[in-house]
Amino acid sequence: MRSLESQLASVDVTDAGKVESVKAALANGTFAVDAEVVADRLIDHTKETLRKRPRKK
Repeated sequence: MRSLESQLASVDVTDAGKVESVKAALANGTFAVDAEVVADRLIDHTKETLRKRPRKK
């Protein structure tokens, strides 16, 4: 299992094409942020963080 974890940790999961397109959009001022998506993901992240936190008794 540890060997598999080590192998997976070394796998590059970055989409180089997407990274370059975002860089280009930022550079030319056409990058758009969908505030609703950002808010939804922030809420989901917060819920997950709270679920993982130990409860006080």
